[in-house]
Amino acid sequence: MIASTARRVAAKLRGSSLPRSSLNFLRRELERLQEKFKKRSERIAELEKQVQEKEKELADAQKKIAEQEKQITDLERQLALRKRNSTNSSKPPSSDGLAGEQRPRGRKHKSQRKPGGQPGHPGHHRPLIPTAEVNVHESAAAGTLPALRAKAAAKVRPSDNGGGATTASGDGDSGD
Repeated sequence: MIASTARRVAAKLRGSSLPRSSLNFLRRELERLQEKFKKRSERIAELEKQVQEKEKELADAQKKIAEQEKQITDLERQLALRKRNSTNSSKPPSSDGLAGEQRPRGRKHKSQRKPGGQPGHPGHHRPLIPTAEVNVHESAAAGTLPALRAKAAAKVRPSDNGGGATTASGDGDSGD
C-alpha cells in the first residue's frame, strides 16, 4: 500500500515543474518510507512465523491435555473398580479377595461411657425367695467341694425312692 502510493507520487513528480530541493526532499522521504515499509514487512513476517509456532505449540498442548484427560478418566475408572467390594456393591464378601482394601469392622470410635450399668438406670434383679422356702443353708467354707457333693448325693428326696424314708447310709431301702 505504501509502495504503490510512493510510486504514484514519484510518477507525478517526474513530470512536474517543482524546484530541485523539493524533489530531493521528496526522494529522501520516499526512500525513508520505503525503508520503513521494508522493515515493517520483515517484522510482520517474523510475527506471522511466531504466530504459526505458537499455534503449533497450542495444538500440541491441547493434544497432550486430551491424552492426559483420557488417562485420568481411565485411572478413575480403575480406582472405582478396585474400591468396589461387598459393602458398596452386590458382590458377595468372598469375592473381596486379599488384594483389595479391607472393609472396616466394629465400632468406628471408642465410646465415652464406661462398661456396665449407667448412672440413673433402674436395673433389673432376680427377687430373693423368702427364707421359709429355703430348705438348707450350707456355707461353702464348711467343707470342700467333694465333701459337699457327697452330702448332696446322700440326701435323697422321698419321690426318688418310691415314698420310703431316707436313711443315713443313703441307700433308700427299708431293710430288705
